[in-house]
Amino acid sequence: MTLAKYDPFRIRGLQRELDNLMEEFFGRSPLSAGDSRFYPEMDVIEDDKSVIVRLEVPGVDRDKIKVTLENGVLTISGTKEEVRETKDVQYHVCERRFGTFTRKIALADFLNPEKTEASYKDGILEVRVEKREEAKPKSIDVKVK
Repeated sequence: MTLAKYDPFRIRGLQRELDNLMEEFFGRSPLSAGDSRFYPEMDVIEDDKSVIVRLEVPGVDRDKIKVTLENGVLTISGTKEEVRETKDVQYHVCERRFGTFTRKIALADFLNPEKTEASYKDGILEVRVEKREEAKPKSIDVKVK
């Protein structure tokens, strides 16, 4: 019998495959360096009436945000303009991200794309997609016989 040494880093290949899969579906990883894109943080929540997508986009002009819904895919894209002083200043730390972004979310069949609303307040974009009537929870009265 041959013993093989345990290699905890063997899962790196699997991690790379998962990263590639996520990149194909969602776009490049936020850790990718050297590109002019950034990836706003996103929450997707559900209540009795709708599914709500909230995206953190502080510093992005409302006019630079585009929301589309096509073939069951909600696409949110936009541009955050870079504003840097170049006159008589030296940057020591520059962590803010600028550039273009695109986030895509596949929507479930129980949602009604005809009833979609988007709003923007305090750097948060909220897109609300209502559920179809047949998908909303219904209360059923229990009768006493």
